[in-house]
Amino acid sequence: MVQDSRSQAQNRRLARERLLDAVEQAEQKRRAAEIAQREKARRRRSARPAALKRRILESKRKRSVLKKQRGKIDM
Repeated sequence: MVQDSRSQAQNRRLARERLLDAVEQAEQKRRAAEIAQREKARRRRSARPAALKRRILESKRKRSVLKKQRGKIDM
């Protein structure tokens, strides 16, 4: 119960304002949580496409062969 002044009408107006503020704050908090959840889902790492994975593995194989060629030569 709100009793900031001796006027009942003013106390009721203050109570309504505080209730409205509390409802708005709860709505903002809910909206922020919803946005955060959407952003988290958006940033979640997705699997690489198969073609990209093949290209990466092929370049790794080529690099491996190149590095093996740098080794000592047997005579």
